Amino acid sequence: MSRIAAVLTSLFVVCLAALIPAAAHASTTAGAVRADLAGASTPARGTYQTMKSVAGVAAAQASIHGCDPGYVCVYPGETWNEDHPSLKYYNYGWYNFSNQYGWHFIVNNQTGGANFYLCTQYGGGGCSYGPYPAVGAGDFYLTPINSIKLTP
Repeated sequence: MSRIAAVLTSLFVVCLAALIPAAAHASTTAGAVRADLAGASTPARGTYQTMKSVAGVAAAQASIHGCDPGYVCVYPGETWNEDHPSLKYYNYGWYNFSNQYGWHFIVNNQTGGANFYLCTQYGGGGCSYGPYPAVGAGDFYLTPINSIKLTP
Protein backbone atom coordinates (compact mmCIF):
# COMPACT_ATOMS: atom_id res chain seq x y z
CA MET A 1 0.00 0.00 0.00
CA SER A 2 1.42 3.38 -0.93
CA ARG A 3 2.08 5.98 1.73
CA ILE A 4 -0.74 8.20 0.42
CA ALA A 5 -3.25 5.33 0.45
CA ALA A 6 -2.22 4.44 4.02
CA VAL A 7 -2.68 8.06 5.16
CA LEU A 8 -6.09 8.31 3.45
CA THR A 9 -7.24 5.02 4.99
CA SER A 10 -6.15 6.21 8.44
CA LEU A 11 -7.93 9.54 7.94
CA PHE A 12 -11.08 7.69 6.87
CA VAL A 13 -11.07 5.49 9.99
CA VAL A 14 -10.50 8.47 12.30
CA CYS A 15 -13.32 10.48 10.66
CA LEU A 16 -15.68 7.51 10.87
CA ALA A 17 -14.90 6.93 14.55
CA ALA A 18 -16.30 10.38 15.30
CA LEU A 19 -19.57 9.46 13.53
CA ILE A 20 -20.27 6.10 15.17
CA PRO A 21 -22.23 7.34 18.24
CA ALA A 22 -24.69 9.28 16.06
CA ALA A 23 -24.95 6.37 13.66
CA ALA A 24 -26.18 3.95 16.32
CA HIS A 25 -29.63 5.60 16.30
CA ALA A 26 -30.22 4.85 12.60
CA SER A 27 -29.75 1.09 12.53
CA THR A 28 -33.18 0.38 11.02
CA THR A 29 -34.33 3.84 9.97
CA ALA A 30 -35.67 4.23 6.43
CA GLY A 31 -32.91 5.44 4.16
CA ALA A 32 -30.27 5.16 6.86
CA VAL A 33 -26.81 4.51 5.50
CA ARG A 34 -23.51 3.05 6.54
CA ALA A 35 -20.42 4.21 4.69
CA ASP A 36 -18.12 1.66 3.10
CA LEU A 37 -15.70 2.87 0.45
CA ALA A 38 -13.26 0.68 -1.45
CA GLY A 39 -10.39 -0.46 0.73
CA ALA A 40 -11.86 0.79 4.01
CA SER A 41 -13.07 -1.21 6.96
CA THR A 42 -16.84 -1.45 7.48
CA PRO A 43 -17.99 1.40 9.76
CA ALA A 44 -21.22 1.73 11.74
CA ARG A 45 -24.58 2.11 10.02
CA GLY A 46 -26.11 5.54 9.65
CA THR A 47 -23.46 7.51 7.73
CA TYR A 48 -22.67 8.26 4.09
CA GLN A 49 -19.11 8.98 3.07
CA THR A 50 -17.95 10.78 -0.06
CA MET A 51 -14.52 10.18 -1.50
CA LYS A 52 -13.98 13.94 -1.66
CA SER A 53 -14.42 14.27 2.10
CA VAL A 54 -12.03 11.37 2.70
CA ALA A 55 -9.30 12.51 0.33
CA GLY A 56 -9.81 16.25 0.79
CA VAL A 57 -9.77 16.64 -2.99
CA ALA A 58 -12.16 15.70 -5.78
CA ALA A 59 -11.99 12.00 -6.48
CA ALA A 60 -10.96 10.92 -9.95
CA GLN A 61 -13.80 9.30 -11.86
CA ALA A 62 -13.06 5.61 -12.09
CA SER A 63 -15.01 2.42 -11.66
CA ILE A 64 -15.85 1.77 -7.98
CA HIS A 65 -16.58 -1.87 -7.23
CA GLY A 66 -17.86 -2.33 -10.79
CA CYS A 67 -19.92 0.88 -10.80
CA ASP A 68 -18.83 2.80 -13.88
CA PRO A 69 -18.54 6.61 -13.96
CA GLY A 70 -21.94 8.27 -14.43
CA TYR A 71 -23.92 5.54 -12.64
CA VAL A 72 -25.63 4.96 -9.30
CA CYS A 73 -25.31 1.25 -8.47
CA VAL A 74 -27.16 -0.92 -5.96
CA TYR A 75 -25.60 -4.17 -4.73
CA PRO A 76 -27.47 -7.23 -3.42
CA GLY A 77 -27.23 -6.99 0.35
CA GLU A 78 -24.15 -5.95 2.25
CA THR A 79 -21.58 -7.27 -0.20
CA TRP A 80 -19.88 -5.90 -3.28
CA ASN A 81 -21.07 -9.06 -5.10
CA GLU A 82 -17.62 -9.53 -6.67
CA ASP A 83 -17.95 -6.01 -8.14
CA HIS A 84 -21.23 -6.80 -9.95
CA PRO A 85 -24.06 -4.45 -8.94
CA SER A 86 -27.58 -5.86 -9.23
CA LEU A 87 -29.08 -2.51 -10.30
CA LYS A 88 -27.47 0.33 -12.30
CA TYR A 89 -29.03 3.73 -13.05
CA TYR A 90 -27.59 6.33 -15.43
CA ASN A 91 -30.23 8.88 -16.52
CA TYR A 92 -31.70 11.55 -14.25
CA GLY A 93 -35.19 10.75 -13.04
CA TRP A 94 -36.83 8.22 -10.72
CA TYR A 95 -36.78 4.44 -10.73
CA ASN A 96 -39.05 2.13 -8.74
CA PHE A 97 -37.53 -0.57 -6.56
CA SER A 98 -38.94 -4.09 -6.44
CA ASN A 99 -38.09 -6.63 -3.72
CA GLN A 100 -35.28 -4.59 -2.18
CA TYR A 101 -35.29 -5.35 1.55
CA GLY A 102 -32.75 -4.89 4.32
CA TRP A 103 -29.32 -3.34 3.95
CA HIS A 104 -27.72 -2.78 0.53
CA PHE A 105 -24.49 -1.11 -0.56
CA ILE A 106 -25.10 1.80 -2.94
CA VAL A 107 -22.40 3.67 -4.87
CA ASN A 108 -23.00 7.12 -6.35
CA ASN A 109 -20.44 7.38 -9.15
CA GLN A 110 -22.32 10.06 -11.11
CA THR A 111 -20.31 12.84 -12.73
CA GLY A 112 -20.69 16.59 -12.37
CA GLY A 113 -21.60 16.51 -8.68
CA ALA A 114 -24.98 14.82 -9.23
CA ASN A 115 -27.01 13.50 -6.29
CA PHE A 116 -29.48 10.76 -5.55
CA TYR A 117 -32.39 10.57 -3.13
CA LEU A 118 -34.18 7.58 -1.60
CA CYS A 119 -37.96 7.82 -1.71
CA THR A 120 -40.66 6.13 0.38
CA GLN A 121 -43.26 6.30 -2.40
CA TYR A 122 -43.25 4.82 -5.89
CA GLY A 123 -42.66 7.22 -8.76
CA GLY A 124 -40.11 9.34 -6.92
CA GLY A 125 -42.46 10.69 -4.22
CA GLY A 126 -41.53 11.24 -0.59
CA CYS A 127 -37.82 11.71 -1.32
CA SER A 128 -36.83 12.85 2.16
CA TYR A 129 -33.61 10.81 2.34
CA GLY A 130 -30.78 12.64 0.62
CA PRO A 131 -29.25 14.27 -1.20
CA TYR A 132 -26.36 11.82 -1.35
CA PRO A 133 -23.65 13.49 -3.45
CA ALA A 134 -21.23 11.94 -5.90
CA VAL A 135 -18.72 10.38 -5.57
CA GLY A 136 -19.56 8.26 -2.52
CA ALA A 137 -20.84 5.01 -1.10
CA GLY A 138 -22.94 3.79 1.79
CA ASP A 139 -24.94 0.95 3.23
CA PHE A 140 -28.65 1.79 2.98
CA TYR A 141 -31.68 0.25 4.71
CA LEU A 142 -34.10 -0.20 1.80
CA THR A 143 -37.07 -2.04 3.36
CA PRO A 144 -39.29 1.10 3.53
CA ILE A 145 -37.80 2.59 0.33
CA ASN A 146 -39.82 2.25 -2.90
CA SER A 147 -37.89 4.35 -5.41
CA ILE A 148 -34.64 6.18 -6.09
CA LYS A 149 -34.31 9.59 -7.78
CA LEU A 150 -31.19 10.80 -9.62
CA THR A 151 -30.78 14.58 -9.91
CA PRO A 152 -28.19 16.98 -11.36
